[in-house]
Amino acid sequence: VVEHVVQQTKSVLTLRQPIEVMAAKPPFVFRYGKHQPFTLTMSANYQIENAALAIEAVDQLQHRYPIKEEELQAAIRHTFMPGRLEVIKQQPMIILDGAHNTGGVQALIQAMTHHQHRSIYVLFAAFKDKDVDPMLTELAKLTKFIFVTSFPHGRARKKSDYHQLQFPYIEDYHQALSVLAKGVPANGVLLVTGSLAFVGLVRQTWIP
Repeated sequence: VVEHVVQQTKSVLTLRQPIEVMAAKPPFVFRYGKHQPFTLTMSANYQIENAALAIEAVDQLQHRYPIKEEELQAAIRHTFMPGRLEVIKQQPMIILDGAHNTGGVQALIQAMTHHQHRSIYVLFAAFKDKDVDPMLTELAKLTKFIFVTSFPHGRARKKSDYHQLQFPYIEDYHQALSVLAKGVPANGVLLVTGSLAFVGLVRQTWIP
């Protein structure tokens, strides 16, 4: 599909080069192309590939928009995305991730592998137009402790918008956060996910 579009638009197709991961846990260290090793402080391992794509774009445009190596290194090192596997609290650990489709949830689960030794609890909320059944099915592979809630938004799913919901539902997300934050073991993890809008609201609750 991509190659067909490239041909139609007479564009140039550039493929990403191989990535050499030198440190597979945060902070990640990886080598790409002819550059010195990069340090990535973001928590999700899938961000390594995203960073590599950004580096490739910089390399391709270097002749028009020159960027020094130290500037590129600093940009990768200091890149931060709120609500993307973001730890906002410890004991219990609370993680926010705005995964809002099946592919995003699959990437999230892969990134959560280094927390599998902990008890993981999920608080999930989503928009009405999202295909939530595959998302919840994927999350159920990660943990059996899944709770569903809603949030103040015209597109947010209520309990009646789910088809045969098999997980506990708490209408008020403030109440859900309070109950789960107190109920999760001190060495456990509360993962809040399902919608970028929902994660943004929760982030404002914990980080005014």
